[in-house]
Amino acid sequence: MGDLDQHFERLKWLEGEIERLAAEVQKYTDSEPIEVFSRMCFTRGYITRIYRTRIREQVPTSIKAHAGTIINEMRAILDALACSLAQRNGHKNVSGTYFPTGKTKAIFESNDVQKKIKKLGDQDKHTIAALEPYGGGNEMLYALHSSDIIRKHQRLILVAGEVCSTVLGNDGSWVLDGGKLIYANLGPGVPLDKPIAETAWDYELPIRQNAEIAFSEPPAIKSKPLIATLKEFFGLVYSILELFNG
Repeated sequence: MGDLDQHFERLKWLEGEIERLAAEVQKYTDSEPIEVFSRMCFTRGYITRIYRTRIREQVPTSIKAHAGTIINEMRAILDALACSLAQRNGHKNVSGTYFPTGKTKAIFESNDVQKKIKKLGDQDKHTIAALEPYGGGNEMLYALHSSDIIRKHQRLILVAGEVCSTVLGNDGSWVLDGGKLIYANLGPGVPLDKPIAETAWDYELPIRQNAEIAFSEPPAIKSKPLIATLKEFFGLVYSILELFNG
């Protein structure tokens, strides 16, 4: 049995947790938590109808907690890796050993951070440094670290995805007669309450808007979809473990 096998096993468990979280997210987004509404507005000298979005149902706390647990465990696996590498280097006492990160390269190279891997062999230290686990270097790796620090805060937000459908009439049986439908801001990540469409004032169309759960911070993953980002974190941690799995 290899000394990193338990870390891979923990990561394998997280893979299942991400899939379970994905099912929770799908159930929530299928409930149409984003509502499209319209108001008459005077623009460009004409009375028009402007369509906007608003949240009908906030992101459940259970989803935020589940995502935070997954992120914390991924970050903990990296710290456990550092401890295993210290043990490889002949140290039985690995207290004070952690996987190092820094807000900047200078901070990463500072004594306060480098002492976290002082018990590792020189080659392992070099390999970790080559990963550039700091802001301005490997942004995703630093984002994983930052997300763990702020996971108890309001990290996850609801953003608009693609427009699902536009129905002309209650049953789609008629078209605009001399009216004009103008779409705007339809791509994923659209801030809520921004105008998404415009019609003549005497037309009101049922428009559905997809929902997406995304990160609100840190900057490297802001507005990126939750599940896709967690899978990216997963692949990153797996690749780091493989670097030392010799």
